[in-house]
Order: sequence, then C-alpha cells, then structure tokens
Amino acid sequence: IRGKRVVKFELIDVLILSFGALILCGGIFSVGGEQSLHSAAVYCAFLLVYFLIVNMYIGKAPLYRAFKVLVITAAIVSAIGILRGRGTEVNEAWADMEIFGNTAIAERVSMFLGNPNMLGIYLIIAFPIALGQIAVSRKIVSKIVYLIFAGLIMTCIVMTWSRGAWLGVIVATIAFLLLYDFKNIWIVLVSGLTLPLWQRFLPADILTRFTTIFTRGDSSIKMRFDIWETVGEIIGENWLTGIGVGETAFKNVYDSSQTILARMAVHSHNLYLQILLDLGIIGIVVFAVIMLMFGQKSLIEIKHGNKTSKSRTMTAAGFSAIIGACVAGCTDYIWYNYRVFLMFWIVFALTVALSKANVRERESTRIISNMTSADLEISR
Repeated sequence: IRGKRVVKFELIDVLILSFGALILCGGIFSVGGEQSLHSAAVYCAFLLVYFLIVNMYIGKAPLYRAFKVLVITAAIVSAIGILRGRGTEVNEAWADMEIFGNTAIAERVSMFLGNPNMLGIYLIIAFPIALGQIAVSRKIVSKIVYLIFAGLIMTCIVMTWSRGAWLGVIVATIAFLLLYDFKNIWIVLVSGLTLPLWQRFLPADILTRFTTIFTRGDSSIKMRFDIWETVGEIIGENWLTGIGVGETAFKNVYDSSQTILARMAVHSHNLYLQILLDLGIIGIVVFAVIMLMFGQKSLIEIKHGNKTSKSRTMTAAGFSAIIGACVAGCTDYIWYNYRVFLMFWIVFALTVALSKANVRERESTRIISNMTSADLEISR
C-alpha cells in the first residue's frame, strides 16, 4: 500500500492462491460442519505465508538467514528429542507391538508434534537444508557445526522409527547429492552396491523395521492398505467435489461407509488420496501443476546457476526437502499436523523466492550490460 513493494503474480502464485480458495471452499461446503471451517481457516492462514515470503524477501541475504534458522531450530528440537527419547510413551497405533514390542521402537520420539511420523516429516524437510549449509559454508568451523546439526537431525529421524520418514530422507539426500553435483552419482551407486555389507553393521531393530515396509505382515502396513481401499471407494463417490477438509469430515464419511474394514482412522495416511478426497479432482490437479511448476523453476535455477554459488546450492536443498516430504506423503498424510503444513510451505516459498531473486538479478545484469554509455549518462 505504501509503494515499498511491487507485488508481481506469476502463474505459480495464481495456482497457489487458487489452491487456497479450494481449501476454503472445502471448509465452507463440507460434511464436517464447523470443525471443517476451522481447519480450512488455519490452512489458508498458513498458506498465506507463501505470499508473505515471496513478496517480502526481495534480496537473497534474508533468505539465507531463514534457511540457517530452520536448520538451527531443527537441530535444537532433535537434540532435545534425543535426550528425552528414552521412556517416550508409545501409542499402540504407532507400531505392531507383536513384532516390535520388545525392541527399541517402544521409545519412539514425537517431541512437540505429538506424533513420531509428523516429527519425522518436519526433520525430513530440515535435513537437506542442513546438507546445503555444510556445502555453502566456507569456514571449517561452520562446516563442522552444520555437520553436527545434520547428525543430530538424522539421529532423531532414526529415533522416530517412522519408515515413511526414513524413505523420504533417503530420497531427499540422494536428490540433493545429484543436484549439487551429478558426479556424486558414484557415491549413490557405491552405497547401493555395498548395501548388503551395511546390514552387518546396522542394528537388527532398524533392519527389521525397514524391511517390513515391503510386506503386509506388519499390522500398520496392512492397516494402510485397508484404509486406502475404503478411501478409494469413498473417492469414487465424491471424486468431483470431494467431501471437505478436516478430521470431522473424514470421520463422518469414513465411519458411515458400508465398506469399512474395521480400521479406525482419522485420515487416509496418504497426502494425495487425502487431497483428492477433500477437494476433489480439481484440487489434486491444481496441486500437481503447482508441484510441476515448482520443480521446473527449481531445476532451471540449478541448471543455469554457477555450481559454486550459494543460491544454486540452497535451491537444490529446498527442492530436495520438498521432494523428500512428498515421498513420505505416499505413506502418511503429512499435512495432518498444521505445523508441518506450515513448514512445508515456508520451505517451498523460500525456494521460490530464491529463484525469483536470481531472475531479478539476471534481468538487472542484462539491462545494465545492454545500456550504452549515453544511457548511463542520462540515467545519472
């Protein structure tokens, strides 16, 4: 309003605004009543952080500081979680106690998010950014500090015992290594080829927990398949408009479903099924286009950026963080916790803002380089 900022809407901004409008409609026109409207209001308020960041942080320096703060706070949360990890009460819904009842999984860390899976998603988002800070730090001391932070975050991810988080952080790490320098592919290949050797050094509990991802013998895995089957049938009846957002809307429809398989659930345990269920086909299509445009923007900056530049590295880190979260979204509804939803869009916005700052920088450089000496004199 004061003319200190010029707000320019690009297509990705319009799509995110449209996605927010769909969420709001999902709160107003919902089977969940007042609770749905409350959930939609919170989601929309938190989604607006994207526009705040993209339009306020017109320079790179504040963006770099924001990335640092994300890593530092995640490291603090991880350190507290590690120290308080022993004795954490475990909900039976979090693990198959017949398989893991006498193992270390009985001490899953959830911290301030109240759920170990949600804590795992939060830390997935932070870990690639920690790797980015290690890469861009010029001083040895700074590299060591961020290496310690990354170690704390990874240790806490392991202590969440969230298999979705483990998969997400693996994919996010591989993505960052390859985007930072494709020559790192040899690290990925060697790690994959020597995987059988790793099994000799990894704790048995971790191996057992990880290998159960690929079987339906684990009750929590079987539960997800049962829920997905029921949710799929509900989506078939509400694919156009969805049922509305919020836990109450989901429970009202899920509990009344005639095909329910005696599995209690408060969400679909899948980000993409949940968006389709809540907002209908338009919602999932809009979200898919947003993610495609985000990938395009990020990869263009990574491709054309200087390999040693901080902006390129942090763009790769932010992109990898979102990719890791989306992978974890295949096994959990990662936006079930409002704070994780907020963190997702903060990192998304910081990455887009960095991309836009690079575009403005290149445009300014091109304009100046095209100006003649006479143009320079006139401008003075």
